Amino acid sequence: MMGAKIRWMVLGMCMALMYNGLVWGADAPLAKDQVVRYGSQYGDIGSLDPHFATIGSDMSILNCIYNGLVRFPKGTIDFEKIEPDLAERWEKSADYTKWTFFLRKHVKWHKDFGELTAEDVKFSIERVMDPKTGSPFRTQFANFGEVRVLDRYTVQLVLKRPDPFLLLRVMDYQGGIVVSKKAVEKYGKDFKINPVGTGPFEFVEYRPRERVILKRNESYFRGKPILERVEYIFMPEINSRLLAFQKGELDCLRFADQYIPVLRSQGAIIDLPWPGEYNAYFINITKKPLDDIRVRRALAHGINRKQLMKFMGEAVLGEAYSACPNGYFGHTDQVPRYDYDPVKAKELLREAGYPNGFTMKVYMSSSETMKMTAEIIQEQWRKIGVNMEIEIVDHSTYHSMIRKDANPVIAYNCARIPICDIYMTQFLHSNSIVGKPTAITNFSHYTAIDEYLDKARMETDPEKQKKLYAEAQRKVLEDCVMIPTVIRPNFNGARRPYVDLGYPFKASMFYDYVFDETSRILKH
Repeated sequence: MMGAKIRWMVLGMCMALMYNGLVWGADAPLAKDQVVRYGSQYGDIGSLDPHFATIGSDMSILNCIYNGLVRFPKGTIDFEKIEPDLAERWEKSADYTKWTFFLRKHVKWHKDFGELTAEDVKFSIERVMDPKTGSPFRTQFANFGEVRVLDRYTVQLVLKRPDPFLLLRVMDYQGGIVVSKKAVEKYGKDFKINPVGTGPFEFVEYRPRERVILKRNESYFRGKPILERVEYIFMPEINSRLLAFQKGELDCLRFADQYIPVLRSQGAIIDLPWPGEYNAYFINITKKPLDDIRVRRALAHGINRKQLMKFMGEAVLGEAYSACPNGYFGHTDQVPRYDYDPVKAKELLREAGYPNGFTMKVYMSSSETMKMTAEIIQEQWRKIGVNMEIEIVDHSTYHSMIRKDANPVIAYNCARIPICDIYMTQFLHSNSIVGKPTAITNFSHYTAIDEYLDKARMETDPEKQKKLYAEAQRKVLEDCVMIPTVIRPNFNGARRPYVDLGYPFKASMFYDYVFDETSRILKH
């Protein structure tokens, strides 16, 4: 093991010397080959239909292909700077119940599917809203009453109740992505492997368990992209990615926290954007013995966050305790806390009738971070008498299985648009319970905070909203249906210095690099 580490360090020092002293400016010359090859930690896609894509790898690819009505400026997440995307401007009524969007004209769909119109916007939103579609993002538009086409380039959204966060629901993310009506009707179920968007890159080819290839959209409304092609290459084994990166076969890659020193020694740029990825264990309260709150609290007291942080390395941002991630609008730390206390954990298990603990089997993703974290927690729980038997499956299979209640406890790492409403609705509202037509990611089968979230969603006073979100967070932790563990950057990416993203990469909601019309490969 030590020999392998030394070899990586030596190789890294050589690579660092190759790039030492190179400083790229805005006017640096471009490489002849404008192709970027990205090594993804995932083994495959789930779906390239944006209204069904729930896996991180899918969403990053889709953001190169599609647009929403509005967006955050690239590389940022700032509510006050939401900017036009497919809409060139918008207006809202005084009571926040009518929002009118005026579309850009002459925006072309990929593959000669014609011009974007208000009909496409209406079709996209109603497609997600339709229970027959089965989109996991249906609850995103639960407050929508009607989508009106006022003319070819104007669409109006009529809401049942006021919604000050409406723009966050129609941005270029999840259900807010606009699809081509003609393309969906043409491809039907095969649309998931034949995406047609308006974005800077056009889908070319999907090779199962190998790669997705995109080419530049020559007619992109913001200008022709500099990159000719983008390739997302599926490489679930970290050693394969590291070797390919070292050999120059990859320009960028995703990696686990512990490889930061190795990659830095190779001269790589390390990207650790905000907001943090929230690592949490959700407890399925319909499964015994986890229907007993004493057992759930015992599991919570059995997790040593400081030990997790030590193993996960310098990228970890801090300990997590609340039901809404740190830094999100509405977050509070004033919740019941379950600090590491193995003595208390054993006492609770005895009270619940499990003096010798119990055994539970869980499936776990092969994702490096999730696998490593699970193995650490497995050992921590073993000390309180709980035997968690782990079976490793690929990441796509894991996502499929946890949506079928395969696990008693579900590990989930993610970042969302940073407001409590979206995160808590997806994971803790009864409409989001897995197995329902409106299912998203409520693996706990929890139903006790609907009233708080529903009231907060239509409250226009920010301070009153925060109080409602705070009450909801306290209730979740009191009932102990989830165990937050740590918060870390939601994306660990490394790139060669010659890969210029084209924008300051300060924040991201995505799990892989997203390239746009300004991204480029510099001469090297």
